[in-house]
Amino acid sequence: MYKQSLRKPRRGAWLLRAALYVMTLAFAAVCVGVVLVAVYLAGAIRPHMDQALLTAPTPAGASHIYYYDFEDRSTRTGQRLELPNGTLDGGVHAVSVRYAELPEELINAFVAIEDKRFWEHHGVDAKRTLGAALNYALGFTGRFGGSTITQQLVKNLTGHNEVSAQRTLQEICYANELENKWTKQQILERYLNVINLSQGCYGVGAAADRFFGKSVSELTLSECAALAGITQNPSYYDPVRFPEHTVSRRNVILAQMLEQGYLTQEAYAAAVEQPLTLKSGAGKPKTPVYSWYVDMVVEDVIRDLCATYGYSRRTANEMIWSGGLSIEAAIDPAVQATLERYYADLSHFPVHHNGQRAQSAMIVIHPGTGDVLGVVGAIGEKTGNRLQSYATDTLRPAASAIKPLSVYAPALQRGLITWGSVLDDVPVRFHTGASGGQTVAWPKNANRVYRGLTDVRYAVAHSVNTVAVRVLERLGEQTSFDFLHDTLGMSHLIDSRTLADGRRISDCGEAALALGQMNYGVTLRELTAGYTALAGGGVYVEPRSYFRVLAPDGEVLLERPLAPRFAISEQNACIMTKLLQCVVEQGTAKGARLLGGRVEVAGKTGTSNDDCDRYFIGYTPELLAGVW
Repeated sequence: MYKQSLRKPRRGAWLLRAALYVMTLAFAAVCVGVVLVAVYLAGAIRPHMDQALLTAPTPAGASHIYYYDFEDRSTRTGQRLELPNGTLDGGVHAVSVRYAELPEELINAFVAIEDKRFWEHHGVDAKRTLGAALNYALGFTGRFGGSTITQQLVKNLTGHNEVSAQRTLQEICYANELENKWTKQQILERYLNVINLSQGCYGVGAAADRFFGKSVSELTLSECAALAGITQNPSYYDPVRFPEHTVSRRNVILAQMLEQGYLTQEAYAAAVEQPLTLKSGAGKPKTPVYSWYVDMVVEDVIRDLCATYGYSRRTANEMIWSGGLSIEAAIDPAVQATLERYYADLSHFPVHHNGQRAQSAMIVIHPGTGDVLGVVGAIGEKTGNRLQSYATDTLRPAASAIKPLSVYAPALQRGLITWGSVLDDVPVRFHTGASGGQTVAWPKNANRVYRGLTDVRYAVAHSVNTVAVRVLERLGEQTSFDFLHDTLGMSHLIDSRTLADGRRISDCGEAALALGQMNYGVTLRELTAGYTALAGGGVYVEPRSYFRVLAPDGEVLLERPLAPRFAISEQNACIMTKLLQCVVEQGTAKGARLLGGRVEVAGKTGTSNDDCDRYFIGYTPELLAGVW
């Protein structure tokens, strides 16, 4: 009896110690987990929202593109006119509305259904957030609606709406910051101006106009509730396509407004009985097909807005289509119309032996200013917007069209060659062929002929590869690359890059610089713009599709002034022009003579190794053009 009574306490004490040990380990694990999560979040969560997102203009309607009817393009004297088919709405409709214009019933409708404690919380509704978290963890339903109006505004400003714990925590952080910087009224105003309300409408002002044909201040209670219902699912609650869905959702919102004390029973009953009457033609109008030039301007402005203000592409894109911007383009409508007319006729372009018609693109630039006067990005009638443009988007090897820029012009400038220099047209080296045993000469000339001692004039006129390589040897590969990349703005050239498979690639080499066989290539716009250094008397000018972008209040948001850059001397530019005139008069580009030779034309052809790319870059005293 005595021994048994001693054993029991010992067993209990052991169990107690084991339990305490397990609990201690569990507590330590939880602490470590919390610390690890905190460390992760400290690095993954940004404490402050980008200032650019807070200062981005609210929707203000369609943007407009203008052009100048120049008396003198060099001095920019002329009349500003609106470009035909230059109204940019892209099917997007936006009408900016101030808080004072919002009817109280509209504000109450949105608050009642989207965030009933909006006026009380500080960006995050703790009760809704906890409920959403439990719902997510335990899987009660497929919806986890914990977002406040402030959080929804954050989603709209940042464009981030993926479902993840990190995104939610980031959103909470940003919502708290937003509430510290803005009043509730400012938050509501911005929110109601940016939300998607279907049919291309962004903001309540646009929706009131498109669906009911009236201003926001004129909306009835029923119409206010109908608009508040769309934002949950703009496709499903689209009042044009699914009016019955809109009415059903409207009635839910009216019931919430009644329950929360925003409506009397009489007002509720009258609004529920009111039919949903849309104005005639309330649907989204068909988006026009814009020109290749307009596509180029849109992409250039988006790129520059992102670079200048730190906007996301989404924010910049929305500014283009609904920011009420005025864009002053460099276009010459007569040049653009000529290009479009020619490229629309497919008979101008050959058909390959496999039955596929050749693709092509062309760009025309004013050599003294860099103004892009016209552009077409593909053959045939343009059937859509923001299509792949072979003139401005596609990277292709420049072939022999690069030689005047990469080899001859910089070599002339450094005194390494003259007009009369003579070099040996023989292979630079020999190597064993891929099959082994056979000796292969490199580089090959296009006609497979080597003619020995050859002067520079003949080498340029007939695009002799061996002479180009020998001049590059004198010049140096890095000097050539830097001239193209840094002086002539060919930013797509690769100095050095390591691919995912470990291979290293570079365009700083003989094949790329002397023969134009790059890894990826350059755009036709880049290549053509490089020739402004020759056509413009030795001064390179960056190509520009627009001069200025103005906000609705007239503030200058972007400006592209003339950007000249010394490349080579005027004398050497003149020598290069004379050499390139020989290409047209007696060399590879004899087909480019104009009016029997009565118009001075200088230019250079280029053909890639596999004959997939053919170029002509040419200029007269007034115009510079590139054709791929």
